[in-house]
Amino acid sequence: MPLDRQVQLPKEYTLKPIIKIVNALSIRHEGHPRKLQETINKLNEYILEYKKQVITATYNVTVKDAMRQEELEEMIIEVYVGCNPCII
Repeated sequence: MPLDRQVQLPKEYTLKPIIKIVNALSIRHEGHPRKLQETINKLNEYILEYKKQVITATYNVTVKDAMRQEELEEMIIEVYVGCNPCII
């Protein structure tokens, strides 16, 4: 989960200040977050079609957030997933 500031976490959790994903696929979602799953489904279709081997969870980065209900349609979220760089 991306954070915009330092936080105190319970001892069973670790804060990773940098996440580096090499060889990632990404897709940009623009619009209401309730439709984010449709964008993720398109990414999954690409992964299946091109037989990519996913090696990380998906990571969402909010590029443009909504501060009010009226701004939800203007949100921008980028979705990243790491893939195995090996081609066999």
